[in-house]
Order: sequence, then C-alpha cells, then structure tokens
Amino acid sequence: MEHLKWNWGSGDGAALGVTSALWDRLNFNVPRQVPPPPERPYSGDDRYTLGDVVIHPKYGRGNVVDRTDTTISVDIAGTLRRLAATNAEPARTSAPNRTK
Repeated sequence: MEHLKWNWGSGDGAALGVTSALWDRLNFNVPRQVPPPPERPYSGDDRYTLGDVVIHPKYGRGNVVDRTDTTISVDIAGTLRRLAATNAEPARTSAPNRTK
C-alpha cells in the first residue's frame, strides 16, 4: 500500500498520504485550458481588441492581430485583411481636473 505512505512536511499532497505518482494522476498538475474567445460577426461600428475572433461575411473567420483608431488587421486563413472599425477611445465629456 505505497499510496498510503504518510509524510507531513512537503506540502505537495504527502500530508494527505498521497505519493507523487498518485498525486500526478489526480490531475493537480494539469495546466488549465483557457477557452477560445467567442466568435462574433464583423461590424465596422464595433470595437475590437487583439485576439478577438470575428466572422466577416465575405472573407470568413479570423483573429484580430493589430488595431489602430480606425482599422483592425485580421488574419483570415493566413491572409492579413485590414478592416474598418471604431477602435478610438470615447471622447472625454469634460476636461481633466488640473489642480495644483
């Protein structure tokens, strides 16, 4: 019964009576998978960030790889497409407070 070996000090599951082989099989060391970003239809009126997945009606699905204030660059099947987008930050409604 090796998996019931008891050790109080290492903090890696040994205090629970679990050997390293069993600990690894319990999937505590498996990296967490990040879900892919949700897909959304392309619209020139939307804001996009790097990594967004857009679906263009003519070109198909792609990932946003670059952006400026007025355009986004989308990698669609290995071809870089430059598309219009509203990426500019909204204008401030009031002047910044400059107190000294």
